[in-house]
Amino acid sequence: MKHIVGYKGGNALSYSEYGDRNGYPILVQHGLIASISDYRLFDSLIGAGRRLLSVARPGYGESSPYREVVVCAGLPEKLPTASGDG
Repeated sequence: MKHIVGYKGGNALSYSEYGDRNGYPILVQHGLIASISDYRLFDSLIGAGRRLLSVARPGYGESSPYREVVVCAGLPEKLPTASGDG
């Protein structure tokens, strides 16, 4: 399921979530050779009960381009927590 969250300056961070919401979280950052919709690349992890958070880094997909590298520092805080909260 795709999600878009807002952060500093009205920017957006797009990510998709697959697998068991209570499973061990694995963060995947896409942007070069695949998209956040290419979950099939991680079928073995999803099948093993993991929780896959696939992030479209700034400037890719529906994530806003970053204007300052420093803005990217707080982006992981926008993702759901390991406890399953969204």
